[in-house]
Amino acid sequence: MTDWATLPLAGLDFETTGVDVEQDRIVTAAVVYDLPGQRVDAWSLLVDPQVDIPEAATAIHGISTEKARQFGVDAPDAVAEVVDQLAVAWRDGLPVVGFNVAYDLTLLDRESRRWLDEPLVIGGPVLDPLVIDRRVDRYRKGPRNLAAVCAQYGVPADPGGGHDAVADASQAVRLLRAVLARPSFELDPATFTPAELSAKCGRWHAGWAFQFADYLRSQGRTDDLPDPAWPVRDMPDPALTRKDDRQ
Repeated sequence: MTDWATLPLAGLDFETTGVDVEQDRIVTAAVVYDLPGQRVDAWSLLVDPQVDIPEAATAIHGISTEKARQFGVDAPDAVAEVVDQLAVAWRDGLPVVGFNVAYDLTLLDRESRRWLDEPLVIGGPVLDPLVIDRRVDRYRKGPRNLAAVCAQYGVPADPGGGHDAVADASQAVRLLRAVLARPSFELDPATFTPAELSAKCGRWHAGWAFQFADYLRSQGRTDDLPDPAWPVRDMPDPALTRKDDRQ
């Protein structure tokens, strides 16, 4: 039996230069270690992404190109630090939790290929409250962004309004605990280990992606279809290497 209310978890979140995982870069990174009954430790990093940060992105997270260049850690060193943080979390038995975590882990995979010459290694369980919510309450209407899903499960909103990596990583962990605490005909979370629930998340995401892609095609959409791969999306082109887009 797994007690999800007391299980130590590691929350993950990034703020970035944009939403394209193949081209955009990490600007801030956070890993929050939530150890119930003990403490919450937050590790965070400001990154110099080595490219200009678009004004639209700065308007969301507040980090300008000038600030990142002056105070940020150079991208290669920063990416290595993030990868190390996740490796330590998995080594210590903590599942990694993120809201729409395939975005964050795919972006980190591409950054790792770009700067470290190697793909991201998933070293342990990965859990996503968005994936689980889509499964256990699949017919609910309305948005499923972080704020909306938190409101659905009674998780208090971040007083800063979101788009802060530490706050969003912490909120993802709180949301996961709330989702797993709610009774559901689809899921008895106490009967699953973190690894088993992680595997279920992969299958549930794939099922949702295939179904949603079919719906989009029925509406005439043939581009930007959801990728069933999880928690890291497939590479769009095997020829892409770290030398193609460092600058």
